[in-house]
Amino acid sequence: MDSDRITSAATEFGGKVKEAAGAFTGSSRLRTEGYYDQAEGRAENTLGQIKDYVSDKPMNAVLAAGFLGFILGIWAARR
Repeated sequence: MDSDRITSAATEFGGKVKEAAGAFTGSSRLRTEGYYDQAEGRAENTLGQIKDYVSDKPMNAVLAAGFLGFILGIWAARR
């Protein structure tokens, strides 16, 4: 487990705490910040998973990126 995963778990947990505190106090601002922090934590976790995958299987990552670029190129040309 790398630092991205640890940070993401802490951020997501903090977001859940903020959301609960906002629900308890009736503060929509605090609840919204909690939702935002949870989404940020999930995004950081996804980034950590991608980094792990790329370091474990670099050739698969290059092929997947090339395929995605090819598909996006075709899609952009048709627009």
